[in-house]
Amino acid sequence: MLRSFYSGISGLRNFQTKLDVVSNNIANVNTVGFKASRVMFQDVMSQTLQGATAPQGTMGGVNPKQVGVGAGISSIDTKFINGSLMTTNYGTDFYIDGDGFFLVTGDGGETLYLTRAGNFKLDAKGDLVDTRGMKVVGIEIRYNSTTGKFEPTTTPPTTIPNTDYSAINLGMIPNGTTVFTSDGTSSQTTADLKIVDYAIGSDGTIEVLVETGEKYILPYKIAMAVVQNPEGLLKVGNSLYQYTGNADTAANIVDLITHPNDPTRGSGAIYSGFLEMSNVDLAEEFTEMIIAQRGFQANSRIITTSDEVLQELVNLKR
Repeated sequence: MLRSFYSGISGLRNFQTKLDVVSNNIANVNTVGFKASRVMFQDVMSQTLQGATAPQGTMGGVNPKQVGVGAGISSIDTKFINGSLMTTNYGTDFYIDGDGFFLVTGDGGETLYLTRAGNFKLDAKGDLVDTRGMKVVGIEIRYNSTTGKFEPTTTPPTTIPNTDYSAINLGMIPNGTTVFTSDGTSSQTTADLKIVDYAIGSDGTIEVLVETGEKYILPYKIAMAVVQNPEGLLKVGNSLYQYTGNADTAANIVDLITHPNDPTRGSGAIYSGFLEMSNVDLAEEFTEMIIAQRGFQANSRIITTSDEVLQELVNLKR
């Protein structure tokens, strides 16, 4: 059979995949925190008809003669650039200005997922959760009198939920909880205190107003993870990513946990009342759709032309 048949078939498959990726990008144009993907092609094996020869004496060199046998997909990349900013004025919506991911878990911290979708809610218990009910992870903090900042208690930070905390709770401060004032003074609550208002700083610190009128800083802040190669993360649906060995050199995602606006890790600041929307560029996607369509048509014509040539060969003897 003609090589062109198989080259045309490979082209059809590749451009169909490209169209699938473009279609998914367009379908998620309004998905919070969605990152668009792109398809990159590469040639595959070439059949060598004649090898190269080096110049010798009075004779010049000869270049190799090769015929390609089609194309393949080299990669499907996820474009981790920030999406557009949308103002919501909703207290539990968060926007990451820079690198990093929020962390959520549904099994008490055994499995951590990463996400850029910051559209969180408060459940009936006052826990901060995502739209699927997975709890947003936090880290324990202490006051550093030298720097005048609230910093993680350990390195890597102790995550919440864990055996000591249930979740980031913005509904109630339980009796016996260690809380801070803005100057870092710590104290322990002597009764359950209902939270009536809260404010979350760019570094993830949570300041609350309780029913008695006092203001406290909770002993934990919102956690964040920064990975060296975000494209190495595995999409698992629902705007969630799972850590893989190609995302960073750390053995476990826990080793990469930090807090927002951490200059040592390069994590971005977070802003309450805003959301990061999809980074899909419709003009670019429609252009890529046209390219995919024309590429598919061109490869279809290769197959029909090859068929016509083969038909002529069959008709040589009538």
